[in-house]
Amino acid sequence: MKKYLLIFLIIIAVLLSGCSTTAVENTIANETDDEGETEELAVAVHHAEITAVGDIMLGRGVGTRLKNQEYTEPFSRIKPYIQSDIALGNLECVISDRGEKMEGKGIYLRARPEAVESLKYLGFDVLSLANNHIMDYGEDAFKDTIDILHSNDILPVGAGNNIMEARTPYIKDVDGIKAAVLAYNQFYNVKWSRNGRTMEALEDRCGTAPLDIEIIKEDIKRAKEIADIVIVMPHWGIEESTVVPEDQRQMAYDMIDAGASAVIGSHPHILQGIEVYNGSLIAYSLGNFVFDQNDSENKESIILRLKFTDGRISDAVIIPFVIEDKVRPAPVSGERAEAILDRLKSLSEDMGTFIEIDGDTGYIRVEEQD
Repeated sequence: MKKYLLIFLIIIAVLLSGCSTTAVENTIANETDDEGETEELAVAVHHAEITAVGDIMLGRGVGTRLKNQEYTEPFSRIKPYIQSDIALGNLECVISDRGEKMEGKGIYLRARPEAVESLKYLGFDVLSLANNHIMDYGEDAFKDTIDILHSNDILPVGAGNNIMEARTPYIKDVDGIKAAVLAYNQFYNVKWSRNGRTMEALEDRCGTAPLDIEIIKEDIKRAKEIADIVIVMPHWGIEESTVVPEDQRQMAYDMIDAGASAVIGSHPHILQGIEVYNGSLIAYSLGNFVFDQNDSENKESIILRLKFTDGRISDAVIIPFVIEDKVRPAPVSGERAEAILDRLKSLSEDMGTFIEIDGDTGYIRVEEQD
């Protein structure tokens, strides 16, 4: 109370003496406490932007097209929308020229080592490997993928040479805000053949981090000890479906309640709704970023840009795009953009979240819906 009375008297004195407003501001900013120490009343505001995309698959039909073109050219139109403080996504294939197909798997996704040039060109900082295709060609190709990403300054999360590595977060400091990224695989314990292995990482075995809520809550708690922002990337849900089961939604709530700032899901290969919960954001599925699937909904997706102020998410920006010729993510406008945004808006409203559409872009005012 004494301090505020002193400030008031200073203001009155300055006004009576005809001093400028700047002098008032400087006086207040340098007001001293009872011990004579200067108190800085101005507070610095810190900002960070994190851009997220869905499933990235650079093998099969995509790989053939990339080989016949430059590895960077198909991504030239989408690149400006990826650039941010941290760019992340789910790498839905191995990158290697080695390995044997996992018995019983059925669908195998592997990209040539040169395909990393596409990821590097786009500016990805961190990629989740916690998915059901990262062991398609066994442990050799799995380890090659990790090594190739590291050698190109892209850090993998959700997978590693052992369970400790798989559960270790990516950490980056942005404008004085520390951000952490974790990733987990719902299909960690699936055996594709009687004599095959699961994808789960163990103390002495490579693999992926399990989508186990107790483990995830432990990891979020540890990450919060060193980071202001925690992003969790679960590979989960029902393929080709817009339905999000109630137990999946509850798991997302548990992640937020444990301290996650946002949950960014993958696996369904189509867009699912976005939900604001307890001041945080849950994107259950961002669909595909680049994939060679044929259905229209597999080829229509979004880029999600999250804006943080002092460690809290304030807004989300939604940029619609389509995958052309199974290899070229391209921003859209007009009726095509409106159709994608309208569908996402409807799915999100079913979850109680409002998306504002302005032209070819969607916005979620997280702070206003908290």
